[in-house]
Amino acid sequence: MIVVVVIGLAAAVLALIVLGGIWYFLSEKFESMNWTLAIAIVLSIAIGIGAAFFYASTESGKAMIKSTKSGISGMDRIVRVYTADGTLLAEYEGRFNIEDKNGGIMFDYDGKRHIYWNCFVESIER
Repeated sequence: MIVVVVIGLAAAVLALIVLGGIWYFLSEKFESMNWTLAIAIVLSIAIGIGAAFFYASTESGKAMIKSTKSGISGMDRIVRVYTADGTLLAEYEGRFNIEDKNGGIMFDYDGKRHIYWNCFVESIER
């Protein structure tokens, strides 16, 4: 939930900066443009609330947050690699990122790079 609040605040601040810059340049040309600042504030708050709602209430928003967190620090997971006939080749547990490599997977585990081609991979989040 903290991530959603931070994203909403960041979106609001970014929108306020952009719309405030537009207000600044327009107010030099038109001296009675103070209402544009109010519009900029209202729009930035609306954008922040919309971004927070998207990330908190939709499955695609939640998936984006999880993907971002996984890309930064890895994800606690169990990975099982199987042959085509269902035989378990290997099993790994820990915090790491998995990358898709055109029909194979690649990840670093215990300081070593593991690449598996033409096999079935099961990745379970812990």
